[in-house]
Amino acid sequence: MSEVPNGRGRGRGRGYKSGKKKHFKKPRHEEEEGIVPCIENYADARVQALMIGDRHRTSAYYNAVMENKELFEGKVVMDVGAGQGILSLFAAKAGAKKVYAIERSSMAQVAKALVKENGFEDVVEVCNKDVDNVDLPPVDVIISEWMGVGLVHERMLEVVLRARDKFLKKEGGTIFPTTANLYVAPLVDDGAESELYAAHTWATREHYGIDWSVAQKWLPYRGPHDGITNDGIGWPLQRILAPPSRVPTPPAVFEFDLRTMPVSRCCDFRFQHTFKNVTDPICGYVLWFDVTFKNGLTEGKPDVILPTGPCDPPTHWRQLAWYFPKPQVEVPVNEETKERSLGMTFSAMINPRTAGYFFHIQDTLDNDMSMDSADFLWNECR
Repeated sequence: MSEVPNGRGRGRGRGYKSGKKKHFKKPRHEEEEGIVPCIENYADARVQALMIGDRHRTSAYYNAVMENKELFEGKVVMDVGAGQGILSLFAAKAGAKKVYAIERSSMAQVAKALVKENGFEDVVEVCNKDVDNVDLPPVDVIISEWMGVGLVHERMLEVVLRARDKFLKKEGGTIFPTTANLYVAPLVDDGAESELYAAHTWATREHYGIDWSVAQKWLPYRGPHDGITNDGIGWPLQRILAPPSRVPTPPAVFEFDLRTMPVSRCCDFRFQHTFKNVTDPICGYVLWFDVTFKNGLTEGKPDVILPTGPCDPPTHWRQLAWYFPKPQVEVPVNEETKERSLGMTFSAMINPRTAGYFFHIQDTLDNDMSMDSADFLWNECR
């Protein structure tokens, strides 16, 4: 799933008065039905065009389906969050007997038109409903493009797993993608962090004989527990990392197996990691992900992988860079190991008020950074 191209996050609206946060009340239909706030953004043709135009993303799905036709031929398929229906059409082209394209937003009307225009009305049935509210027979395959920034933003993974538990056949069922990995690593100065500090130091120190620090509370820095503080904070930025960006050490990895993982595991998770031999000063952390489509019935056939890392071809997800409040932090030498090692704990928990997650990092540099994944900032650097 993509982010809206105008650069605004999709979280709840925010306002500030007397330095205190004000949460705007959701519309009544959202209160009653539990609608995820980002759902109608996918009715915007520009958002759909952004995703389809992401060649690496769309080609990975096309290759995964067409190179595993044996999983689709004569089978019943469910496309969860179908959007304009491109994955449903891929499945139909691969020989599926029946495809249920589940799309909650008004983009379902576009999907119906595309299905008709391409001659698949007898195969693809577009359901303009929430997947939790459809009454359908068991399916052989579930396919979905559910990934958001930092992998889990938008909370579509929960929806896909609920659909799996309700509809996917217990024996022989296939889910695409099959597995996913979330990566976190320290980040060496990539050029953007110096721009950030230059742009925002007006609110952190004295200028022209005036103390500007009171303006700090209006900046989108996030402190622990969604508070706004003057230290221990981070600045999230969604961008495509480019040279001289460097990840100086192998990343920490958190694995998701969509075939077996319970819904609860994607709602609240954490992992710890020690980064070794971090010899260069670092300016923050970077998050990215990949997903894997496990091969079908042909032995020895390679899996199809969709990567989004700093060394991979750029995608519309970019990477999520998370900068320290102070630039260029040197990792001290560990007295026991004589290495420059960095311990980190990463945790993620759903924010029930948005389509996002609270991400939290604590490390042995005394950083204690939290943010709502809906609060990231876009940067057009390439």
